[in-house]
Amino acid sequence: MLHGRTRETAALDQLLATARAGRSGTLVLRGEAGIGKSVLLDHAARTAEEAGMRVLRGTGIEAEGELPFAGLHLMLAGALDRVDGLPEAQATALRSAFGLASAAAADGGDRFLVGLAVLTLLDQLAEERPLLCLVDDAHWLDRESANALLFAARRLNAEPVAVVFAARDDHAPAFPAPGIPELRLAGLDSEAASALLAEHAAGLPRHARDIVLKEAAGNPLALCELPTAQREEERYASPYGITALPPHSRLLRAFSTSVAALPEPTRALLLVAAAAGTAGLDTVLAAAERFGATLDDLEPAEQSRLLHLADGALVFRHPLVRTAVYQGGTAGRRLAVHRALADVLDGRPGGADQRAWHLAAAGTGPDPVAARLLEESAERARARGSSSTVAAAYERAAALTPDDAGRGRRLTAAARAAADAGRLDQAEELAVRAIALTDGDADPAAHAAAVLVRAEAADEQGRSRDAHALLTEAAERLLAGPAPDTAGPLLLRAAHAAWHAGDQAALDAASARAAGLRLPGADR
Repeated sequence: MLHGRTRETAALDQLLATARAGRSGTLVLRGEAGIGKSVLLDHAARTAEEAGMRVLRGTGIEAEGELPFAGLHLMLAGALDRVDGLPEAQATALRSAFGLASAAAADGGDRFLVGLAVLTLLDQLAEERPLLCLVDDAHWLDRESANALLFAARRLNAEPVAVVFAARDDHAPAFPAPGIPELRLAGLDSEAASALLAEHAAGLPRHARDIVLKEAAGNPLALCELPTAQREEERYASPYGITALPPHSRLLRAFSTSVAALPEPTRALLLVAAAAGTAGLDTVLAAAERFGATLDDLEPAEQSRLLHLADGALVFRHPLVRTAVYQGGTAGRRLAVHRALADVLDGRPGGADQRAWHLAAAGTGPDPVAARLLEESAERARARGSSSTVAAAYERAAALTPDDAGRGRRLTAAARAAADAGRLDQAEELAVRAIALTDGDADPAAHAAAVLVRAEAADEQGRSRDAHALLTEAAERLLAGPAPDTAGPLLLRAAHAAWHAGDQAALDAASARAAGLRLPGADR
């Protein structure tokens, strides 16, 4: 029974009724962690299935937030057999996004065509029977998946399709969804909170019940978990034991206590599952075997309702459970788990990107091999059209690179990709770090490339005079060095910045300097 959610369930029921009547509808559920978004999605799924609707469910996974189209693939996994029925260009784009197209056919996962392919696919599925699409933890979706799903959701009209996103609005990345109606969830009122607590902890002493009601502040997950997460003899031994913790840490503490009560092999299996994200059960078990855990060790965690098996993957009951499990592992054990997962994924089809990130997570210092694999992963992401993922992979690769020149080159690549993704602040910050690592005398081209990215980011943010000054100063230094020709592109860009700033004198000076030096491209 859902306590205190009459308004929310009515809104969802109306959305489903509208879809069954042949008109589409969309909604974003927003609220803090544990406020009941997932429970409302379960209500919507149950209601839809009882009414004969088809239900597609997906979820954002924090560990896969930098893997392009990972969330979209998870949601559409059960409908991939329909891709061949799409128009050829859309089918090719979707296959490319999922890494299913040949190198000759891949088109880089064109974002417009991918979004259009999702829209067409949903429309075709809805022709058979009304369709409900549910996306939990949308704030953890990779940007490409979020863009494709929102693109399709905004263009639904006279189709029997309902789309509901659930997104956390605290301690999580933003999930902007302009054009989609929103419903924000507040905490339960005192009557509903008391009823929910009584349902889950009927034998709780009155003083303990009052503490839970106060600390939960209407958060349904806290009302369900706080009474049972601690051992009986430790339950609320002090009325001040919880109040000193920040709000999000109260739930982490509860989950951590539940995990600590499990047998060691089960905790090992949970830690592997937490580090693995949405990796298949076979991958998790293969890695867990190295720590003495088997499938049989999953049962205590399932009985404790910490996670369950769904579609061949272990799914944690709540993201904070996964966080608590991972943070509860020692640093050495976490590193060992990532190494085990990297070993298991070695050579597996489609596992190269995840393996690269696991190797990076297992590192304790410079690691040229992991850095190279991350760079390769970045270039695969570039082929799929994911500039944000390119930036993330190159930045992490730079951190694992032992030499300054290599770090500078990879930071420059990260900065360029961040700029391409529209993250100009990040691009400038990365470029500043790259400039500090590049030597204008030893490698003038690398230095010029880093300066150029920084200046372009400043120029795009309206600081054209700063960009002009930066480019001019760097060009003069390069002109005095062993490769003066590298200054040409900087002077040309300095002229552009002067033009954007409306500074005719600076524009003339940059142009005259280039022409006087007879630099390539000066006539431009």
